[in-house]
Amino acid sequence: MDASDTIELRVLGPGRGAFFRAEDRAGRAFRLHGGLPGERVLARERPGDPGSADLVAVLEPSPDRVTPPCPLVGRCGGCAWLALAPRAQLDLRLAGLRGALAALADGASLPPAEAVPSPASLRYRWRMRFQADLDRDPPTIGFHGPGTRRVVDVPRCPLVAGPLDELYRSLRERLLAERPRDLTGLELATVPGAPGGLLFLNPRDRAPASWPGLGERLLADVPGLTGVAVRPPGRRRPLPGNAPDLLGAPHVTGTLPSGAAVAAAARGFLQGNLAAADRMAGLVAELAVPGPGARVLDLHAGAGLLSWRLAARGADVLAVEVDPLAAAAAAALPPPPGGRLRARAGRAEDAREEIAAADAVVADPPRAGLGALADPLAREGPPRVVLVSCSVDALARDLARLLAGGYRARRLVAIDLFPHTRHLETVTLLERA
Repeated sequence: MDASDTIELRVLGPGRGAFFRAEDRAGRAFRLHGGLPGERVLARERPGDPGSADLVAVLEPSPDRVTPPCPLVGRCGGCAWLALAPRAQLDLRLAGLRGALAALADGASLPPAEAVPSPASLRYRWRMRFQADLDRDPPTIGFHGPGTRRVVDVPRCPLVAGPLDELYRSLRERLLAERPRDLTGLELATVPGAPGGLLFLNPRDRAPASWPGLGERLLADVPGLTGVAVRPPGRRRPLPGNAPDLLGAPHVTGTLPSGAAVAAAARGFLQGNLAAADRMAGLVAELAVPGPGARVLDLHAGAGLLSWRLAARGADVLAVEVDPLAAAAAAALPPPPGGRLRARAGRAEDAREEIAAADAVVADPPRAGLGALADPLAREGPPRVVLVSCSVDALARDLARLLAGGYRARRLVAIDLFPHTRHLETVTLLERA
């Protein structure tokens, strides 16, 4: 190894994104791809990216370093923490949660965070987004490399659940053979016990030029594929030739380990870690439903993961979701025992009357947090709010506004939904003081 252009770094802790903070002997700060907290490493500065460095060799390994169960570690940017023991990962995520909440003026009154580990750290993902670069030779389908937009080819991923892995490999073989023009990425989703899976082509871009013929061929040729969707253009801009934006099934349904019903919608959001999300849904129902017949409003309800469990506990649930396909998937779930579930397509911000009339509100907003919903919820919300957050920074912002509006945090539970990443899901019970 030529060490003439390397630098020695001490790894400090998690940074933003898929890297760790590190310092050299002179105190210069670096964003390090690879390496674990506490380690002394050799690294090489990344050309054209000041302050970034890539791991070359570990000089003093962390006691929490483990052998990664993937040959692509270091080249693929999908699992930044794969070489760190699961318990140590969770400890770092919990430290990040405490750091994010430390600045709250009411921080002293927050309950200590409880932790719920993920039931599995591998083969846990039932939804996965892949990148594609089919103009290269050879063509690639996989994930971006650490800190780059270059697509690393990933034939198999150790995080993908068995049924989704089978679907991915069949689909991948077909796409690499056909090499459809301007395919930039794809998202696959299914649920346990479903008859097949759903494909979302170009999740961030317009439909590929070969749509809808490409979707028709994939439905015919790929075993286990039941629905294919593309992003619909603006309301006044139909797809060329008035092509549909969805082919085949709009959703699939199945059953979680607890026996609860679950659905996935084409183009819709689905928690990737369904085993951990199953535990989370049970906790949310326990916290949000004070008794049979309670009126519970579920905002940002998706395809009804939480709504069904709330109703199964005896609540009268209205699920509000902006994506009509996801709302339709929630409505297609089997009737829950004990309660009632109604699903409505619409914006959470427009449910002001329902907020005021509810006995409890459950809100599971996107990563940015409650946004414009926070202040009306703080002013007009019911005696009980259960806030589900997938960003500790958004949690801190939302809690600050809800606490200022007269709520008090009674329980704070961290759910380990994202093994091998810095992300953490939280469930917070708030009650009127």
